[in-house]
Amino acid sequence: MNFKKMSQEELVLAAMNMNQELNCYVEYASELDEKKMEIEELRIELAGKDEQIEKLEQHLNEYQFQNWKREMKL
Repeated sequence: MNFKKMSQEELVLAAMNMNQELNCYVEYASELDEKKMEIEELRIELAGKDEQIEKLEQHLNEYQFQNWKREMKL
């Protein structure tokens, strides 16, 4: 755009269009930030589930070992 050759009305319209476009980018960036936060929350939740799975696997292994020991005594 050649701003020097534009009338004042054209400059105002161009500025309004640029402002509207900028607002769209800001809104999009805000939505991206929200999605990033959701993803981080899901990662934290998943990490907690991984810990639960590990604990359950440990309990299962201990239980299986105790069963094996009981069977060996019989």
